[in-house]
Amino acid sequence: MSTMRSTFRMSRGLPIAAIATLSFGAFAADPFTKERVERAKAQPSFWQSYKFMNPVTKTIEPKQMYCERLDERAICGGIYQ
Repeated sequence: MSTMRSTFRMSRGLPIAAIATLSFGAFAADPFTKERVERAKAQPSFWQSYKFMNPVTKTIEPKQMYCERLDERAICGGIYQ
């Protein structure tokens, strides 16, 4: 999959957000990414809510992802709640 990711950190080193660029022609390996690609094809912007393992706390937590379509890509930013 053609994906670029960046993580932004607070002063104490905790991740607060991740940004991903998804190519519409890419193969989606997980159901969350597949849903994001499909929704980006249909909508210019959207929010996605799901639960995912936080890499810092190692627990499954609610997460919000905001995405906007840009040509044949979706630019997304997510944060754990």
